[in-house]
Amino acid sequence: MELNSWLSRNAASLPERPALIEGEKTVSYADLERRSAVLAHRLSDLGVEEGDRVVVVAEPSSDYIYLIHALMGLGAQLVPLDPRLKETEIKTRLDAIQPQLTVRDPKELQGSVKPGETQTMFSLRQTIELDSVHCLIHTSGTAGVPKPVELTSGNHLFSALRAAS
Repeated sequence: MELNSWLSRNAASLPERPALIEGEKTVSYADLERRSAVLAHRLSDLGVEEGDRVVVVAEPSSDYIYLIHALMGLGAQLVPLDPRLKETEIKTRLDAIQPQLTVRDPKELQGSVKPGETQTMFSLRQTIELDSVHCLIHTSGTAGVPKPVELTSGNHLFSALRAAS
């Protein structure tokens, strides 16, 4: 089953509506889509392709949100890791999952993309397969070593729908 990209749909129908608010900063749907597309292009230039795993060891931020949408637009898998983990714990997880790329600061990937900046638009996926793996999270490891668990786009969708009801 496929789902149309809510970001592309909202960027087309509600381009100036706020999509993201972080402190005093507001980002419209059109700007969120544009920044995510620019970042997807940069990730593609770094060799990230559909199905690749990208580890992100960072605190939540607007730049992290752009990265999540860029990865989704490429069909790549997000692997979020808590930046409070010890380096040995991070290394163990990296060795186990063999990511294409590890990101410690999403802002560095975003570079100097400014609101309204014109660049060649990279085309994000317009549909998302509900059974496609969207991210990999790790169990807590209470019964031993933390293990990676795949979450699909459908897992996220149905969790959000349930939370909203």
